[in-house]
Amino acid sequence: MDYTIDDEPVRESQAAIIGGVVQVKADAGATGALLKTGEGVRLLVNGALIEDSCRVFPGDQVEVNPVEYVEPFRVEVHISTNRMRAKARYTPARRIAHEIIDQDFAPVLLVEGRRREVAEASGSLDELKKALSQQGVKFGLDEKAMRHALAEPGTWQVVAEGLPPREGEHGYVEPLFRGELKPVAYAQEEVRVDFRERYEIEQVSAGDPIALIHPPVPGQHGLAVTGERIEPAAVHPAVIRCGNGAAISSDSRTVKATRKGVPSSKTGREYFFQVDDFYVHHGNIDIKSGNTNFRGHLEIEGDILEGMKVLADGNIIVGGSAAGAAVMAGGSIIFKNQCIKCQVRAGWRDTILQELYSTLDQLCDAVGQALRASVKLARALQEKGKYSERAESVLVRSLLQSKFKDIPELAAKLSARVKGMEHIIAEPVVQTVREVVPLFLDFNYSQTLSRPVLEKVFADLYTLMEDKAEEYGKAGITAPYVQNSSLTCTGDIIITAGGVYSSQFKCGGSVRIARICRGSSIEAGADVQIGEAGSPRLAGDHGLVRVPKDARVCLGRAYESFRVIFGDWEYRCPSLLTNICLSLDLHEGAVKVEPWSK
Repeated sequence: MDYTIDDEPVRESQAAIIGGVVQVKADAGATGALLKTGEGVRLLVNGALIEDSCRVFPGDQVEVNPVEYVEPFRVEVHISTNRMRAKARYTPARRIAHEIIDQDFAPVLLVEGRRREVAEASGSLDELKKALSQQGVKFGLDEKAMRHALAEPGTWQVVAEGLPPREGEHGYVEPLFRGELKPVAYAQEEVRVDFRERYEIEQVSAGDPIALIHPPVPGQHGLAVTGERIEPAAVHPAVIRCGNGAAISSDSRTVKATRKGVPSSKTGREYFFQVDDFYVHHGNIDIKSGNTNFRGHLEIEGDILEGMKVLADGNIIVGGSAAGAAVMAGGSIIFKNQCIKCQVRAGWRDTILQELYSTLDQLCDAVGQALRASVKLARALQEKGKYSERAESVLVRSLLQSKFKDIPELAAKLSARVKGMEHIIAEPVVQTVREVVPLFLDFNYSQTLSRPVLEKVFADLYTLMEDKAEEYGKAGITAPYVQNSSLTCTGDIIITAGGVYSSQFKCGGSVRIARICRGSSIEAGADVQIGEAGSPRLAGDHGLVRVPKDARVCLGRAYESFRVIFGDWEYRCPSLLTNICLSLDLHEGAVKVEPWSK
């Protein structure tokens, strides 16, 4: 290159690299050649290290040394955002060398080396572990994956997995009921199957568990690949609320029923349990629904069809009609429509107990009489000097067979009263009946009857009668119309509209029939009121009312031959009577007939 200084041309020197050595040539007065330091070399000019560039002249000492060094192994690490996984890429150590590149003469010369790389031997497992630890990977190292990383440089390998936390379980509640009608199951070997028994209302008794409470289960912490502890999510107990008829047990392990009835539950943010003592049957009681048996109060929205049975421990409300059915309630019964050809019993538990204790009383009285008679026989034998236990036993059995033939009948009747009703009868009564009844069922073959046996039996029966409950519930029956039916209850019977035809009433309370009562018999424990009693026809069954001696019978209209019995006193209407009240005057020994002021 030529250029001018003070209008005089100047020429540059030139430099070249030949055989790795820098050579410089120049004309006289020329400027120096420009050397630049490139990659991979150390350039020394006259002993000085040239970092960038300098000019050289012929005679300068120019030294070019290739650079050589070792790059250490490198480990790149990527940790997942949840810190549960770490990937690594391994690059082994490399030896870097340079070879000086020859170049032709030129005024400007870039001095550089050609790069040569030589891989060193792979690093050790311990070195890799140390490198990972320095970058935060300290837990869950997978040595097999690490060896793969060392054996396959440049590839990403998952070299560590954290230990995830084991999540706990929130507390929850497990219901022990299905909450729906349960089909009745019959054993395969059963010969007799009642197809009217199709479904059972799922019910519980007081004290029954209706749900299990499962407490929360705490989780276990985990560890990230960084060694940090990872806590599981917090767990919470189930939130439980109980309505009527349900309560949490004292040990908080179960939800229990506090009364008998139908359990139900709702689940949302909290668990809600209750036991309803009232069950509503939607529709009719028919062959499709099957018979119905419920421990609480029962409401039937439809009809009760022929041949069906309805049983409830509480009250029963029949929204439709009942025809040819059996209806039994532990409480009262209300028919909103007609009742035809039905067997109806309200307060059935109490009526059964009343009938049971009535039979027990009769049997106790009969055995007492037999015992007194046997005592007289024993005295007679002693007076004649012929007494022996064998002779007494023979005479006692003979006495029972000839004079007390009603005892086997009462024993059989008592056994029938108890059979199938053991769950509502006191255990001492059941046990005594089981021990006593077999003694009297067949006198002809009993070899155990004697005066001591009669004494024990009488004492046991007398104790039962002394301990019996005197108070019974007052369950009533209400209906607008009754025909060809039998109604029994411990309380009142009220017929509100059409009347009563060809039916039998038996109750412990009063009877009120708003309109007509024909061809029917009534046995009441208190007053009776009838709008129209008997039949205008002279033939046929005119009807009968039987009440205690202190009761009153009020009749709006009473036809001839309609009968009223006060205890042992009978009154028969001599002709058509209107608005009368009948009562027994014990002082006069006659039935009084007085006006009835409604």
